[in-house]
Amino acid sequence: MLASTARRCILQSTKCHPSPAAVLIACRGLSSGDKASSRGQLPIFLPDRSPADSDADFDAAAVHAKLCEAGKKRMEQIIERQNSGAPKVKAFYLADRPFRASFLQPNGSRLSALFNDLGVVWSLTKASLVNMKVFSEFSMGDMVEAYEQAVMVIVRKIAEGKGNELVEHNLMTDEAFKAIEPMISKLDSDQLRLLEISPGDFSLRSPLLTKVDMRQTDDGNVYLSYFIFDTALFAADKLELAGTRSDAKLIVKKNYPFDVPKQIYINLEFERQIAPVMSDFIVSKFNFIVVP
Repeated sequence: MLASTARRCILQSTKCHPSPAAVLIACRGLSSGDKASSRGQLPIFLPDRSPADSDADFDAAAVHAKLCEAGKKRMEQIIERQNSGAPKVKAFYLADRPFRASFLQPNGSRLSALFNDLGVVWSLTKASLVNMKVFSEFSMGDMVEAYEQAVMVIVRKIAEGKGNELVEHNLMTDEAFKAIEPMISKLDSDQLRLLEISPGDFSLRSPLLTKVDMRQTDDGNVYLSYFIFDTALFAADKLELAGTRSDAKLIVKKNYPFDVPKQIYINLEFERQIAPVMSDFIVSKFNFIVVP
């Protein structure tokens, strides 16, 4: 039951085969259409480029510390606090990898982002040659709805101390849960509270489908993975943007629960088998990165 709602949203698909151009346009931004959402309404605090988490010597703790420091400096320039005396909470992340925190890849550019989008289209095209259902069962709108619901279920179960149910109900792979389990056990009550985001906290104008990969195992099984990057601002309904573009201020209202706004980077990968049979989607990677 935990996984069925999110999975249905993906599998209830369009019956047409979208053109590569249509898929490319969709990949630039997946719109949730949620009227209660804060998407595109509040500022987001992103580094210019993502950390190089593919490097063998990648140090997640050091990178996270730098992200927190940079995020705090940027926030101090635009926030106006009305919540004097609100408690502090220590920033955290759930896994060393994946650790995407921006639109652009390490050493990336706007042009490289376009080539990345073309790579997504090419991967989907190659996958459709293996199984045409990849296109016929591919709906960006449905995927976004499934993504948002999957995130809500994952963070709620973690906050409740029931993360193992994610694996039991086939929403998350055992490997993905084991990657975040050690950090979960270290979170205090305030940090666990930060996991309790609402659908209205998603802040990026639209979540981004940044990568599609196809892999084949030695026994002939073919798998397709979809990597999504997104952001959220915790308790976004207690934040308000005021002023003009040149002198905008982010008002932290009196009832905001912590001292400064908490920017969250969300990394999620869906995976499914596409040959010789088509399987349901499952979350194969997940990270929840809080700064500052």
